[in-house]
Amino acid sequence: MSDTEQENQENSEGNQESQDETPENQENGESSETQEEKTQEPQKAPKSKGISLVYVLGIVAVLFLAFVFWFTPGQAPTGNVVLPDSDNEVPNDGTDILPDTSPADNGNAGFVAVVNGTEITDASFQEELSRLQFDTSSKEVQIEVLDQLIAMVLLTDESNAAGTVVSEEEINDEVANAKGPYSDEDFDDLLAQNGLTMDGLRKILGDNLLIAKYLNENVFTLIEVTDKEIEDHFNENLDDLIQIKASHILYASDDLNGAEDALERLNAGADFAETAIAESTGPTGPNGGDLGFFSRGQMVGEFEDAAFALEVGEISGIVETQFGYHIIKVTDKNTDLEDYVQDLNGLLYFEKQKTLYEEELERLRENAEIETFLT
Repeated sequence: MSDTEQENQENSEGNQESQDETPENQENGESSETQEEKTQEPQKAPKSKGISLVYVLGIVAVLFLAFVFWFTPGQAPTGNVVLPDSDNEVPNDGTDILPDTSPADNGNAGFVAVVNGTEITDASFQEELSRLQFDTSSKEVQIEVLDQLIAMVLLTDESNAAGTVVSEEEINDEVANAKGPYSDEDFDDLLAQNGLTMDGLRKILGDNLLIAKYLNENVFTLIEVTDKEIEDHFNENLDDLIQIKASHILYASDDLNGAEDALERLNAGADFAETAIAESTGPTGPNGGDLGFFSRGQMVGEFEDAAFALEVGEISGIVETQFGYHIIKVTDKNTDLEDYVQDLNGLLYFEKQKTLYEEELERLRENAEIETFLT
């Protein structure tokens, strides 16, 4: 029988850890006994344990995923980007950008765009399309991919003109970060599955590092998130930000009588945790029904609406979802600004980075000579 929430391992220490089953798993015939429902995960920057999408695609559309390696959420990047030692500097002359580019000559046969005299070949364009894990036959998708490849050329050229460099050591560190727990053999297989070689991966990493360093050193230097901005954002988005801690007792969908009997006992003073341990059919039952902290959007609607309407210490009535009948008790709420300062600082900082990045790219486009030849 399913429970209501997939335990969120990134939340506070009150969260439970379990091997939860999703509705999709149930449809595939996997065991549904004492499993919880899949919910939306909080939008936090992940820490890569293996190859991330930015390395697989190598396009600016996902460039900001590379900032996971540079910026710690909630902090400015100051100090996170270390200039390479002079004897280890590896200047990028523009030839290492993925996709491969070559000087343009007369005519447009064999290439799809020319950016400030540098052509993007049709072969490299098709290679980028082949790496995407979805249908790329539409003109809209192809234009978007080409647009991002043009952005890569513009940003790489500007980075080189500004004297930005990356070191072999930095690239080695990123390769190790991307590899994560994989063995050499497994990692090579993973690269091959995505149409990459180790040399190709190093080129993508080098290009992304070059651009990230250029942006850090020349575009993002004046970003500041003020206390007032954090406070204003908190007050304006309190309903979406607030987290509550709750416990619940789950009864099967054919056991309404059991739920009603338990609710009567709880209202008469029975201990909630002990009742959950004895009667709940969900995996959190042995832990007294404790679900840990969660925010809006992580639970099914009926459960969420009931839980967020409760005050601390209050017990709900019987709440029906597709997983059965629930009795909910809210045990804590995070309503203080201090609980959210670090995450909000990171969010607002990222938003400012994104705005400045878009403005910089627009500046480069306005001053560039760009021809495209998609048919």
